[in-house]
Amino acid sequence: MRARLRRFSLTKAVPLTISRGTSRGVERVLVEIEHDGTTGQGESGGFDTGHRRFSTDEVAAELDALLPRLESPDGLGRPRDPSERQALQPLLAGLSPPAHCAIDLALHDWWGRRLGQPLWRLWGLNRQACAPTSVTLGLGTVEQVRARLVSWQEQLDARPRRVKLKLGSPDGADHDRALVQAVAAALTGFPGAELQVDVNGGWDLPTAQSVIPWLAQQGVVLVEQPLPALKDPEADAAAWSGYPRNLLGGDAVARRKHMPKGRDDDLE
Repeated sequence: MRARLRRFSLTKAVPLTISRGTSRGVERVLVEIEHDGTTGQGESGGFDTGHRRFSTDEVAAELDALLPRLESPDGLGRPRDPSERQALQPLLAGLSPPAHCAIDLALHDWWGRRLGQPLWRLWGLNRQACAPTSVTLGLGTVEQVRARLVSWQEQLDARPRRVKLKLGSPDGADHDRALVQAVAAALTGFPGAELQVDVNGGWDLPTAQSVIPWLAQQGVVLVEQPLPALKDPEADAAAWSGYPRNLLGGDAVARRKHMPKGRDDDLE
């Protein structure tokens, strides 16, 4: 098995603004695993959720240290085989999530290419039952966000089915409400389209408690990461005690232990 790593840059067609700032491009890493004439690829990179940060330099350093070990013989002197993913797991222990992601994707991509089948078929899934992914609208003026929705529709050459709108504007909750109203109104022309919002930890607790019930009235089906990472889980659990049971674990919930006490059974 041969393994190699390269880095590349991507410039976003439209800069993405969220509550924590604006991103105009990203640095990524690509792992390629080659064995018996088949090459699998896995992409990853650094990320910053506001409470957990992994730089692309750190991820690349982890992978640079790992790849020679993947290429070395196993304990019995045999070449390693990417189809034997379980046997490779001890080498991956301790990797950061983004570094592990790159290897995992490359191994699964190799498997699918080797067998000449897409992963959904190898896993026995029904592709037609897969939920559509969302298109993202970053923060901006109402006019800018409307224009981006139209641009998405033109690029996809299809009606939007699921839209994720970024909230947590530095201009305050009233501007967030204006954005929601504008996008919700635009989506009325597309029956069945879902509106989700992602605050990226940009609200405090009183704002979240005030705005979320209003969002439900506007037809928003999901609110992601309304608060920063939990600093006082038990106090926050008490504050949320009157809200619906269905919660979606976002960036601030990496493990079940990160859920507030009494809500861990509600995690989706």
